[in-house]
Amino acid sequence: MKYLILPILCYLLISCGGNQKPENETFSKITISLDTVIVDSGEEFLYLQDRLYLSVLSKDQQFLYNYNESGNSLEKIDLDNLILNKKIKFEKEGPNGIGDYISNFSLTSEGNFMIWFYGLNSVFDQEANLVKKLDLEEIASEVIRDYDAYPNMLYDFEGQKDRVVGFFITWKDYTYFLLDFDLENKSYKRIELPEFKKLLDYRVEITNDGRSVGSYGVGIYPSKNDNKIIFANNAVNEISIYDIKTDSLYIKSWDSSLLGSKKNYLPPKQVESESGQLGDILRKSKEEISYGGLIWDKGRRQYFRLSHKENFSNEKDERGNYKGISAEVYLSVFDEDFELINETILPELNKIPPKHFVKDGKIWLYENIDDELGFVRLTIN
Repeated sequence: MKYLILPILCYLLISCGGNQKPENETFSKITISLDTVIVDSGEEFLYLQDRLYLSVLSKDQQFLYNYNESGNSLEKIDLDNLILNKKIKFEKEGPNGIGDYISNFSLTSEGNFMIWFYGLNSVFDQEANLVKKLDLEEIASEVIRDYDAYPNMLYDFEGQKDRVVGFFITWKDYTYFLLDFDLENKSYKRIELPEFKKLLDYRVEITNDGRSVGSYGVGIYPSKNDNKIIFANNAVNEISIYDIKTDSLYIKSWDSSLLGSKKNYLPPKQVESESGQLGDILRKSKEEISYGGLIWDKGRRQYFRLSHKENFSNEKDERGNYKGISAEVYLSVFDEDFELINETILPELNKIPPKHFVKDGKIWLYENIDDELGFVRLTIN
């Protein structure tokens, strides 16, 4: 195990929450330290190609489960001892099969794996055996049949074994919505997410000879904390919260002196792929603030958010995009009611924040260290 301690003296900007800029701001001095740790995987090679994109932290924060797409397996990583605990191999075919691809997975309140993709939404135990099929397509066949809607996330809730809430997107019109499933009665309720419509202003369609060949738009970061599903995005300084206890959807927005209220640059609605303009469009968007998702620190009962602005050279890659050289990273701290209480730039972090989570009061950021799994841990004192 290797450690690198880097003490930093920073100032956190304290401001009130809401969507108005505070008239007066005071600063609180804090100390931040960084250290780096490396996971010992023994003779095994861990799957780092996706930079932990498909990974989930256990409820007790001891284990990180990383999905190995090439091996159809989950790598169970012991974060307390920084070792690979084991690999859980899934079948592609048969009664326990999950196919070639998955959208994502989560840990249920019982410690099982809920895995989903088009046509797949099932629960498996820690030995990769099928526990049950959710059959969501049968319950809501008129909404999510075939490839009409993409399952972004599925959530279950402790003490409600027959309830699953899914976050979906329809590709034809880029509409986001929730489906609240009652598995026992095989029924569902659709919850619209109207605030997401304004995010289409930041989407640019990429065409070739008049045909759509792709698009570039806003990233949306869903997360769950107890009975709340929280949706952050990288273009507007706000979150949407769906409270499953009260069956209510509400918005919390901020307009801080440091990070503002939104990206100001609006790209054109459409760009021709061979025009050479896409690189400039992406650069203008990424040079402005990109807000991050919220992560929960249960010890402090606070949310952290890492946001960033990219810096580019004037050199382009083979695809015509400007090469990124560094980033400015910002930390925002919110209380459990989503009031903004601190915000500051983090001068020692100089690249786009990778996959990260909170464990033992520290923010753990993924780091590839000579093809070994490592973490940079940010401690806020």
